[in-house]
Amino acid sequence: DAARVLLTSIESVAQEDTDGRLTIERPALADAMRAQSFAGLTGTIRFDEQGDRTGATPREAGLAIYRVADGAFELVDLP
Repeated sequence: DAARVLLTSIESVAQEDTDGRLTIERPALADAMRAQSFAGLTGTIRFDEQGDRTGATPREAGLAIYRVADGAFELVDLP
């Protein structure tokens, strides 16, 4: 998910110079990353104005806790 956010944002703001070099303005890249919203592998991906991932639940915010039970990892159901 992180790679998708970064690569999609780069693709949307990168400018090619006449000599073929790419220029990526940092403020434009940050704005493009913060504007992303999509269903990712780790849940719904969206960000607040500071660039922090947001979500209605800990899982939607990209947080997951696992425990070992009977020798296997299991996802703890967070409220």
